[in-house]
Amino acid sequence: GETLDVAPGVRWLRMGLPFALDHINLWLLRDEQDGRAGWTVVDCGITTESTREAWEQVFASPELEGLPVLRVIVTHMHPDHVGGLMNGEQRAFPNATLHIDKKDVDFWLSKANMDAAPEGNKGFFQGAMASVNPYVAAGKLKTFEGNTDLLPGIRAQAANGHTPGHTVYTLESQGQKLALWGDLMHVAAVQFNDPSVTIAFDTDSKAARTQRERAFADAAKNGTLVGVTHVSFPGLGRLVKTADGKRYTWVPLNYMGLK
Repeated sequence: GETLDVAPGVRWLRMGLPFALDHINLWLLRDEQDGRAGWTVVDCGITTESTREAWEQVFASPELEGLPVLRVIVTHMHPDHVGGLMNGEQRAFPNATLHIDKKDVDFWLSKANMDAAPEGNKGFFQGAMASVNPYVAAGKLKTFEGNTDLLPGIRAQAANGHTPGHTVYTLESQGQKLALWGDLMHVAAVQFNDPSVTIAFDTDSKAARTQRERAFADAAKNGTLVGVTHVSFPGLGRLVKTADGKRYTWVPLNYMGLK
């Protein structure tokens, strides 16, 4: 239930997960819409009693200044990224517009796709439907297609593979750039050493591998600051290519230098 200021206008929040990947890094971005100040939330974790309580603590904290959530932007529609959209039967962010790539929406909200999926994967569809359909019904879902200037200073970049509409969000302000990778990678100890390693939850593992290898190479070449979902605090850092040119070293941002 505590956020930390990790970059100008960017707050970090860690939510626990009951999986082997035991947490998710979430991001709150200072925002403004039609002259109203507020926050944009990037992904929102799962929905459990403890995470709902954590969200209540977050928005009751003085650091968020009592400002509302204006928008939620989603990297992809897996349950640890969209589950927190709901608070029981109610939308957790009732006044917020929800932004998701159309490919992900079309895939995960399709009953035909769910019916055709292996039994063990049907829960992903059911969770996506339960989380997103209430926003559709309320007229609060706004889709986009591929590479899009989504909001002032925020660009959506297609990174399809982990899911059909998986998206990376790039933030640019005052000459600084931050790329929020979503689930472009999952296991730091493995995939920084070997970006070709995929995960069973990838919808298209070959495409996911290609996107990861491309993103790693680009981030290392350009020194881009990246936000990664499933690495330890602060979840922000840079990649440096090793001398053999085949692996990468993750260099976490020095949080003490941000205070």
